[in-house]
Amino acid sequence: MYGIPLTMDDDQVLTLPFATRFMSCAPESHDLCGHPSPNRFNAVCWVDRDDVTPLNTQRENPKSQVGWHPGFRAHQLTGRTMAMVVLTALQDAIDIWSEITIVGAWTTTIVISITTFF
Repeated sequence: MYGIPLTMDDDQVLTLPFATRFMSCAPESHDLCGHPSPNRFNAVCWVDRDDVTPLNTQRENPKSQVGWHPGFRAHQLTGRTMAMVVLTALQDAIDIWSEITIVGAWTTTIVISITTFF
């Protein structure tokens, strides 16, 4: 993956940003990122509780943890990337709005560009 730092070993991975940990492994440390790996999925079928006893035997892991599925980390990184795009666009819009309304920088070009749409 382009831009994702390589995971080399268990100690080095702790220095990486959380969202990029175990996403891209060096060939000699493929067991940290590959399937099956405890770092690839973050799911359990049942959390032991004192107040409930399930009638059926519970699986250790959900059935959906298959080799072709990227796991939760790929979804997490995609979601954070998309959120950053939206937040950056919102910040730009707030900056433009603040400049226009607080500073009073209404120029004829802004008025003309707004009136062409409305």
